[in-house]
Amino acid sequence: MVQVKMGISKMSPTKKIEFMRFCVTSVTGNANFTSPLPSASTMATMANNTEAALMVAKGGGKDDKANLKVKIAALELMMRQYAAYVENIANANPASAEAVILSAGLEVKRIGSRYARAFDARLTGNPGEVRAFIKAVSRAAYEFQICTDLSNEANWVTFYIGTLSRVVKRDLAPNTRYYFRARVIDKNGYQAWSDVRSVFVME
Repeated sequence: MVQVKMGISKMSPTKKIEFMRFCVTSVTGNANFTSPLPSASTMATMANNTEAALMVAKGGGKDDKANLKVKIAALELMMRQYAAYVENIANANPASAEAVILSAGLEVKRIGSRYARAFDARLTGNPGEVRAFIKAVSRAAYEFQICTDLSNEANWVTFYIGTLSRVVKRDLAPNTRYYFRARVIDKNGYQAWSDVRSVFVME
């Protein structure tokens, strides 16, 4: 069974709003989700209402800040409902479960997978930069790929082939979720692709 990784409780209010809007964009027109729960319009309204409360709270008093806390709590609850819905749809077809979750704008919770330990991709802290790295193998080369749409294998683009097991991808567009994978090239040729990692590049 594949699980959704959230982490929304650790985000700032602004990031939570951006994250919900990204999920709205991801689920809209997505063939995997014919009847999203909550609906895309409901999530969009929640994001707008929370943003409005945030703007008021910045220059408001205790009541305005208390109202913002209520809105944020409701937003978090809605995101958990959405995650549960996506997880349920994804696990109906285990073979494509990971891709389904990623297509919904969410991340997959890693549970001790060998490939999960071997490969990862993370924001560097610099705008538009992601560092991808795979466990080094003696006398090997590595291929790293990137895409923004998992619906077709042809969407993957190689951005590095060489002997470095750690590479940085720069100039990535803001407010975009990118997917990364890598594989080892050794004396026996090209090895299997790693698990896919997703990174959401914010402004």
